[in-house]
Amino acid sequence: MILVGHSYGGMVITNAAAGAPNVKALVYVDAFIPAQGETAFGLTAAQPGSCVGSSSAFTVGALPWGPGGDFDTYLKIGPAPPYPGFAQCFANGLPASQAAVLAATQRPIAFSSGSAPSGVPPGRRSGLGR
Repeated sequence: MILVGHSYGGMVITNAAAGAPNVKALVYVDAFIPAQGETAFGLTAAQPGSCVGSSSAFTVGALPWGPGGDFDTYLKIGPAPPYPGFAQCFANGLPASQAAVLAATQRPIAFSSGSAPSGVPPGRRSGLGR
């Protein structure tokens, strides 16, 4: 089996492959490739110039289905310096009407998912990639 992840999906496939001997390769498509212990939120701020690298980019809401103490995390639609806003940061290059639809229909990430440390990276797993 080959797992493919895009964006945050890189965190997902990295950790999904742990203990899965049938996973033979991981493919990262413009995705996070975490080292052990790194978090998705930490990686968003890892490089200078990231427009989602500050907490001002996010807003939170109730997480009705999750464990107590967790919450939904969304990208803010409007600017909140230094965050330039959803259209300029996440949907740059799209017509304003398409960016508005993406902003309004975005799916949240549970805060715990963005702050959970990654497990052992793929290159360090016995047999993976051989």
